[in-house]
Amino acid sequence: MIVIRYLVDTGFFVAFLNEKDTHHEDAQRVFSECLGGRDPKLITTDYVLDEAVTLIRRRTGRHELAVKIIEMINDSDWVELEFVDKEVVKKAVSKYVEFEDKELSFTDWVSAVQIDEMGYGGIISFDSDFDGIGLDRIC
Repeated sequence: MIVIRYLVDTGFFVAFLNEKDTHHEDAQRVFSECLGGRDPKLITTDYVLDEAVTLIRRRTGRHELAVKIIEMINDSDWVELEFVDKEVVKKAVSKYVEFEDKELSFTDWVSAVQIDEMGYGGIISFDSDFDGIGLDRIC
């Protein structure tokens, strides 16, 4: 059996936990329809963890939601945390500099390179900017 692994982006975690996020219901639906009851083999990175914790605290002012993201990623059965290595960062820097017309954040470029380097199926993200660089995007 072939298992396709997907990297999870910041916005998914934030929307999943923040009831006031415009994508909250979509995140809940994607989780239950696509991920619930299976071994989804989802991955995220330390860059996404950092961005998600910072973003949810800034948007909501709720420290406990930031802690929930940390716990979801560190203690989850459905997502594993990968640490980005120096070569991925170097390649992400090159992409960020080369593609100034793209609206991706540096963390997004790190994610895109990680997906490519590791051979993952794509990304679970609400960020349509990923569509412009040829990644398969769920959400």
